[in-house]
Amino acid sequence: MISGRIKSCCEGHGLDHCGQCAEFPCNMLSQMGKDQGFDPTIKIEQLRKWNQE
Repeated sequence: MISGRIKSCCEGHGLDHCGQCAEFPCNMLSQMGKDQGFDPTIKIEQLRKWNQE
């Protein structure tokens, strides 16, 4: 499951969330949910907002 890989990646980099990563938005995050018909842009935009807080 991709969400588990994303969680592991954040933890491995010592980040609270993906928005804090220098590689944001990475390919893994940009593809999250697409195979199930979801638009990952919504999550990406939320992470951008969290990073600005």
